[in-house]
Amino acid sequence: GTTYFFSAWVSNINGTFENPPRLKFSIDNAQLGTDIITSSTTHDWQQFYVIWTAPSTGAVDIRLENLITTSNGNDVAIEEINFSTSCQYIPNLNALGQSSLL
Repeated sequence: GTTYFFSAWVSNINGTFENPPRLKFSIDNAQLGTDIITSSTTHDWQQFYVIWTAPSTGAVDIRLENLITTSNGNDVAIEEINFSTSCQYIPNLNALGQSSLL
């Protein structure tokens, strides 16, 4: 029953190809939010953010999948993955010229 704040920053690091990464986060096979389609602009950081409430206690399986499997492109950087009970601990990336959704 605990509520968690889940956040991560993602960026396409090879915008010269036509296949930007498309990412999916899930917990125990249930998708969190919607797919993240990264910008076609190289190094354009985007924040993924959801609130998730645990149905029970115990371990959970957190998964990140890149849904684009072609060999041209789909190069992604992932930064500041955060899973916390307080949104005050979720960092933003002001140093990269981006601001947090929070």
